[in-house]
Amino acid sequence: MTVASRIGGVVLALMALPLALAGITAGVVWLDGGSASVRHTAEIAVRPSPAVTVRMAAGVLTVRQGEPGKVSLVDEDTVHGLSRSVADAALRRLASTLQATAAGASVNVPAEFPTLESVNLGGPVSENRDITISVPPGASLRLDSGPGVIHLAQLGGPVDISGSAGLVVLQDFTITGASRIHLTNGGIAGTVIMRGGSLDAAVVSGGIKLVLSGAGGTRVQATAANGSIQVPRDFDLAVQQFGSTKSATGVIGGGAATSGSLTLETVNGVISLSRG
Repeated sequence: MTVASRIGGVVLALMALPLALAGITAGVVWLDGGSASVRHTAEIAVRPSPAVTVRMAAGVLTVRQGEPGKVSLVDEDTVHGLSRSVADAALRRLASTLQATAAGASVNVPAEFPTLESVNLGGPVSENRDITISVPPGASLRLDSGPGVIHLAQLGGPVDISGSAGLVVLQDFTITGASRIHLTNGGIAGTVIMRGGSLDAAVVSGGIKLVLSGAGGTRVQATAANGSIQVPRDFDLAVQQFGSTKSATGVIGGGAATSGSLTLETVNGVISLSRG
């Protein structure tokens, strides 16, 4: 290890001290001559059934059900630059924040997109972001996202998600309240549990593929302007076509709507439903 590397390690340790005093833990590991990674965590106490808002510029985000009474954040970032000092400066600018609000908590996940000018000046050339947010049972989630992948794991509260591009993956997502997921480009896929709530899911260019648990008694209104709709025969939903537009409406299994509703829409893509 060179003298410069040792000095850099001391400086980073001193930089981490204020974060530790603020309840945030962080650690930086040099990967090579122009790359660095950091992992930091934060946690705040919240009231029951809090409202959690998230702004994510880009990256991979997982929101999962955690312990009652708190919201926690784990932020893992890697930056590749043309020098260590450039990578370290970019990491500081990329640091996510978790703050308490009157309604619950807010999380901000910034991003820095490389430009030709920044590369020519020795700026960062790429970044990798992996964020995990744990919310208590019954929390509601509002998320505005840039390009990236969003995982929703075992959530039961209502969600309102808007994204420019990417993929929303649902893992045993319980539909109890009124939820909304709208993407410009990308896809929505995964497993949902119908418990009397509603889900409004739409993708302008991309597909929607859902596996339904408790599907019987679910009201469905699906529309694909340019694409197709695929449903099992035993769902008893008639797929109709008007020009290039296909639609399917009705209650799965017939009868009254007792398990909630799905409103699904795509302009260019495929809507696929199956029984879990």
